[in-house]
Amino acid sequence: MAYVASSSAVIISSHVRAGGTLVELSKNQFLDLIRRFGEKDFLVIHGMIGVLKKKHLYLTAINGITFICETAEELPVRVDIEAKRLHILKY
Repeated sequence: MAYVASSSAVIISSHVRAGGTLVELSKNQFLDLIRRFGEKDFLVIHGMIGVLKKKHLYLTAINGITFICETAEELPVRVDIEAKRLHILKY
């Protein structure tokens, strides 16, 4: 029984769901935002999305708001976390 509980805890901890406001920015808007706040007090997360057409996805959270940017090419920004897999639900 303990084995089942510990294995389900591993499965749950491997998926993180984030809620809140997502603001989608263009490449230039995202770069301006990073420059405006400098490279302090926030993380930049990078990952790849797409099956046939791969895109770079960048995320950062500033003051409780998560900003995302999808681009075809890499951006010249400092990446703190390289995500193995990202899933963004769009409504």
